[in-house]
Amino acid sequence: MTLADMNLIFGMSFSVISCSDEDMDKYGMHLLALSHVFSVPKLKQRCTNGLAIRLTIENVIDVLQLARLCDAPDLHLKGMK
Repeated sequence: MTLADMNLIFGMSFSVISCSDEDMDKYGMHLLALSHVFSVPKLKQRCTNGLAIRLTIENVIDVLQLARLCDAPDLHLKGMK
């Protein structure tokens, strides 16, 4: 991850409302991890909801592992269904 990517991610964490669907598709899993580490609850909730909507057969294992690591029980439950 480059410095430019980090600036984009941290910038997005403070303007959660302006995070587009395309950004969520591209950075959602990374943002969930960062929001958990840096305790940004609004961003964590937005990422959890965004990832739950985007669950597919192809990404469910990665999302389940991330949900467990980031203490996101709602996302984990959605993945298990």
